[in-house]
Amino acid sequence: MKRVIGSLLFFSMSVSHAQKTGVFIDSILRNRTLRIPVYQLATIGNQSKLLSMPFGKSEFLDTAGIYCLRDAELLSIDLVFTDYPAKLDLKPLNRSRFLTLTKLLPNAMSNPNTLWQVIRQMDGYDKETAMGMVHGFVINYRKKPSRSETRKEIELVKAMTPEEIIIAPEPEKIPPPKKVNNWEVIHRSGRTKYLFYHDRQIKSIGPDKKEVAKGMEKRDSLFSLDIKEARQLKLLTENDKVLYAGKDSTYILLYPRPQEDTFLMRRMYRPSVIYQRDSSVMTVLKRNRFRNMLVVADVTGSMSPYTSQIVQWLSDEANQQNLRSFVCFNDGDSKQNEAKEIGSTGGIYGEIFKDPIQISELIQHTMYKGGGGDTPENVCEALIKGIGLFSNYEDVVLIADNWAPVRDISLVGQVTKPIRIVACGDFAPHPDYVDIAFHTRGSLHLSNEDITDLSALTIGKPLTIRGKSYVLQNGRVVVQLR
Repeated sequence: MKRVIGSLLFFSMSVSHAQKTGVFIDSILRNRTLRIPVYQLATIGNQSKLLSMPFGKSEFLDTAGIYCLRDAELLSIDLVFTDYPAKLDLKPLNRSRFLTLTKLLPNAMSNPNTLWQVIRQMDGYDKETAMGMVHGFVINYRKKPSRSETRKEIELVKAMTPEEIIIAPEPEKIPPPKKVNNWEVIHRSGRTKYLFYHDRQIKSIGPDKKEVAKGMEKRDSLFSLDIKEARQLKLLTENDKVLYAGKDSTYILLYPRPQEDTFLMRRMYRPSVIYQRDSSVMTVLKRNRFRNMLVVADVTGSMSPYTSQIVQWLSDEANQQNLRSFVCFNDGDSKQNEAKEIGSTGGIYGEIFKDPIQISELIQHTMYKGGGGDTPENVCEALIKGIGLFSNYEDVVLIADNWAPVRDISLVGQVTKPIRIVACGDFAPHPDYVDIAFHTRGSLHLSNEDITDLSALTIGKPLTIRGKSYVLQNGRVVVQLR
């Protein structure tokens, strides 16, 4: 009897799960369809797996390498098909395709952070053209951060860190020693013709600071010396007793050294150039001359190709002094996902900018502290903290992981400055970053374009970026699906 009850309970749970899966699939097919001319694989800033299906069929052609998705964070799953034949209802076929996927990846639909889309390619004019296009599922994913992967990413940042070079200018030619000018004493019996102090020739010496300073020129040094010490060094003679009566110090003016001191040397940085598949950060920062910047950068897992570009850009542009402060965040310092609270996730570090090497070390330190964990990031928390922590800046620039949703988007109303968002990855921006740019009256910056006018969202019209349309819905920016 117990065995029968157990079997019925298992059957009931299986039916319930199947029903929930069916409802979820129907919801995707009904609400997540995006029409585009031709699907392009986006492989920058993530790893991608194409599970191909034949035209008009629902079985996979090849599932080799599916093990790579084990324990991976599934960023997005796109069902891709063609609009051919245009008049045919393709929902039953696509529903069958989804059911095939659930058998292969039974836990795929349980991840609340995965972005699901149905991509309908509209350029399949005839059967021959349609058969040559992509069909099946494209899964964009990231491996969960590990110590070994973090070390590899930190090594990339180190490789981009510039070498510091100190360049000394040509030393000035110093004229031969001159006779010491004592402005009050005519007869200086017992004094040598040339006097030196700490290997520098004395230009003038006397008890009146203003009079001694009259002869001061560029790179001369003026300071006071105790009378007793001056006598011990034989800088004063017996005849000086009258001159220094009632004085406890004398003033000495020194000629400059024959060579420049090290603090006058120029510091320069020789960048270590490594060519990247996606140079969106370098491209945006060089195209847009942001002013006196506060930079807030996501340095979580897989962002090293972009953070290393920041270091390279700084080594190229350091003399322009347009960076004031730098903040980076790692979404919680390896905190467990369930312990991450909105507004207090942590893992945020910032410093006033001194040089590119210092910023590289700050990035590496933050990466060592944590790699992010799950996909959503504490972006708004980092912006709020950075804005409050520093002053004396104008433009706030966010280096954003375009794949990652914003964990604390509910805090966007507390971001008090316009945010200039550099969306890392050569594809359409995540709606959360469009949302931040819109609500802070900021801007979006992609590798080949700058979106500074988001007013279409205000008047209820869609804003199209890289083939995707964004609309304002219940106070939040979302992708418009058709």
